[in-house]
Formats: sequence, structure tokens, C-alpha cells
Amino acid sequence: MHITGKLIKILESQSGKSSNGIWKKQDFIIETLDVYPKKICISNWNDKIDLEKVEVGTIIDVYIQIESRTYNDRWYTNLKAWKIESEDKKKFENISENKTEGSNQIINDSPEGDLPF
Repeated sequence: MHITGKLIKILESQSGKSSNGIWKKQDFIIETLDVYPKKICISNWNDKIDLEKVEVGTIIDVYIQIESRTYNDRWYTNLKAWKIESEDKKKFENISENKTEGSNQIINDSPEGDLPF
């Protein structure tokens, strides 16, 4: 699944340590190109994408993975970026780290929304 929009802000990176090891997260905000634009916060985990190469104001396609989890009977939803391309299809992936986190996830790019089975 992907979202097209203009990069309007890159937030400060956050880091910490969990039972799985050290983690790093950097959120960024895009604004959709719809008639009524929406601002969307998307997370970049563990330097999957090199956001330093993307300039604010650039129109980008952000390929995302949507994930929800529950904690104390409350639900939280995250949008995680796994690839970004600019209008000229330049990729901003972190080439030095080619691990595909969440590769067992189903990503549906079909406009009909058909299930894969």
C-alpha cells in the first residue's frame, strides 16, 4: 500500500532499548494531494529509509505497512514506511541495511482491494 504526498516535516529521531535490542525511530509528516489534504504521520524504524536525502517540500510516494496493537484494552495503529520514492522514482532506501523487516506481511497494492486468497 502506498500514499502520495508532499513531505512537510521530519521530526526528531527517538531511540531506546527493549528486550529485542536497541531501536531507533524517526517520524515524518506528509500532506496528501487530495482536494481536502490530510496530514499523516509515518514512522521510519531503524533507519530503514535515509530521510536525510529527502528534502522538505518534495512530492513522494511512501510505501507503508499498517499495524495495530492493543495495550490495556486500547488500540494503537502505526504506519511504518518501508520504501520512499520521489516523483522521478529515485529511491531513498537505506542500501547498507537490506533486511526486510516484516517480510511475512501481506502488502496489497491492488486498487480493487482483493484478498490474496
